[in-house]
Amino acid sequence: MALGATIYKAKVNLANLDLSQYEDLTLTIAQHPSENEARLLFRLATFLYCYKERLEFTKGISTTDEPDLWLKDYSGDLIEWIELGMPELRRIKQACSKSKNVKVFTYQGERAKQWEDKILVELGDNSKVEIYHLSCEVNDSLKRTVDLNCVIQDGVMDLTNEEFRARFTMVRAK
Repeated sequence: MALGATIYKAKVNLANLDLSQYEDLTLTIAQHPSENEARLLFRLATFLYCYKERLEFTKGISTTDEPDLWLKDYSGDLIEWIELGMPELRRIKQACSKSKNVKVFTYQGERAKQWEDKILVELGDNSKVEIYHLSCEVNDSLKRTVDLNCVIQDGVMDLTNEEFRARFTMVRAK
């Protein structure tokens, strides 16, 4: 018997001071059985950093032809393909052929810097691709149903409530 996804429900009060963006979001996030909580948190942070109306979580980790997040226009065309991790060059090129913009968010520290050095040489000067590095300090595990406040300023995100506190730092690499 295959394990099912663990469902998280989050109400997030988003205040992105960098973009003068203020939203109240109700999110349902499915954690794939092979995904750990740290990766789930990075996926949530990536969603909040990139938030625009119509941004969606996808099947992601369980399918090879979808990113972790995507943004489609009203006709269904892909505007943004958003990957989490260190995808292979072939996957980035596939994303570039399907979408107008590709964003990659890494979260593996020094390994990500080595991956970046290699991938930038292979990519050349592809203006469609943006690469970001995320790091996180977290004090507790995330509850499956949660209300959170999210403040983003100068690339730093504080995701908090009375019990939970996480600080993400985002640095643009390319």
